[in-house]
Amino acid sequence: MSQPTNLERYYHQHESVIWVERALILYLGIPIALFLYHWLNAGAGLFNLTLLFLAARSIWNTTSHSDLALLTTKFKKNLKDNATAYSAIFVWCCFSGIGGAGFQNTDYAASNALIKDLIENPWPLNLAENKPLVYYVAYYLPAAFMGKLFNWYTAQFVMFIWSYLGLVLVWNILSAALELNRISQLRSLIAISIFILFGGWDSIGTLFNHNYSEAPLGTHIEWWAQIAQFSSHTTLLFWVPQHVIAPWLIASYILFLLNKNQTRHSLLLFSSFSFLWSPIASIGLLPFIAIVMTIQYRESRLNTFEFTNNFLIGPVFATLGVLFYSSNSIQFPSHWQLTEHGFIPNYLLLILLEVLPLSIPFLLLHLKQRFSFNQIALPPSFKLSGSEKALGWTALIVLTALPLYKLGIMNDLAMRASIPALLVLCSFYLKFLKPDSSFQLKQVIPTVVCIIIGSGAALNEVYRSVRYFSFGAPNISKIGSLRNQPDNETVEQRAGNSDALFWRWLGPVSGTKQTRPLK
Repeated sequence: MSQPTNLERYYHQHESVIWVERALILYLGIPIALFLYHWLNAGAGLFNLTLLFLAARSIWNTTSHSDLALLTTKFKKNLKDNATAYSAIFVWCCFSGIGGAGFQNTDYAASNALIKDLIENPWPLNLAENKPLVYYVAYYLPAAFMGKLFNWYTAQFVMFIWSYLGLVLVWNILSAALELNRISQLRSLIAISIFILFGGWDSIGTLFNHNYSEAPLGTHIEWWAQIAQFSSHTTLLFWVPQHVIAPWLIASYILFLLNKNQTRHSLLLFSSFSFLWSPIASIGLLPFIAIVMTIQYRESRLNTFEFTNNFLIGPVFATLGVLFYSSNSIQFPSHWQLTEHGFIPNYLLLILLEVLPLSIPFLLLHLKQRFSFNQIALPPSFKLSGSEKALGWTALIVLTALPLYKLGIMNDLAMRASIPALLVLCSFYLKFLKPDSSFQLKQVIPTVVCIIIGSGAALNEVYRSVRYFSFGAPNISKIGSLRNQPDNETVEQRAGNSDALFWRWLGPVSGTKQTRPLK
């Protein structure tokens, strides 16, 4: 048998990043393609769709030596290795409210109205005359497209499947980054449970807010600090799946790139896609993207950035997203919170009961490595790499800084921009489950305690969904429209200005695809 060539060995070594990027270009790119076709005029649409095609082509045509038989074997092995995690994610989705599976929280009144309007009306949507809808629609577009072809119930089913596939992809990338795809089924169950239940010490924080003193089980408790909240993973999925899946994908991909030291990637392109999915959540990715660029610059490896995708096509899509979202006509309240009454004690409690507990595995590993605390019962002595230290400290700084500034009525900046930092800190909780780790029980006590206490918010969300559980798409006749209440706060926040640059030069509202107001 002939020996593999250097080129063959190279592609075998980097094949995992090839398939991750192919999955990302499909999952993140399909909604973007629908947006480009329907939200842009003919010229702008053709130009941007061509760029998207070229980006996809460069990623998909990367040489891979996996034939069909080998791919089938890998697929079966993946299902076997991750069967426990995939099953847990499916159950998680079944209680999330997505597609009508499980209790739907109050945010679904607006979400269901949006997807109904997307099905029943031409794209892009107009809330009223000269008031185009400006909102994070990417997550909804595949389901709405299928709803146009078939019906409301098909759309809800596709929404569930689409979300489930996104979470499966998140777990695939994250587990590959942390080497959790080679662990036992028991460790896999523990790992996915940590991911699902991950959150801060909200259950203790409520003791400092009399409004929660007699709150029944199942209450949404994460606003106890009043100035901001850092949502548990379950809270994010159950309330705002449209915001969380894309940033989770990119944050996991960043961990994958740094931990695997892979080459030739399109990180900035995928980040621009994430920005079109959820801009505020994607802002939280910027510090971690900067880490990747800094590390690779110091190692003289900036050539690992695929030039066209990252530095030509990615910026075009990012600019498109900035123009689209800046066409929103509402002036969101924004100000520094430092001088507000009661801010300092609430802020200190938030840091003490949220940021520090979320960071304990990272901090303990870092302190043990730095000061050689070998006699103290700490987590297993994994050696943190330079990139892991940078990621951990950056996540800490981001979470510490976000509550200082308020953006939006409910402080959307802290709630959404914290998503990538929270996932990075979660990765340190998962690190001790690596297949080559062995430890005594006393070494993981701090981590286990943090997990148990930190699961309070997630368990409240799950309890509420179990108590009020229902299954099946909501009755479309009971779903309102975004136009029904023009003075509604939710509708006002989504209204665009038709005179903005995006709609005057790029969008079809005044161009070739004139749309009519919603029914």
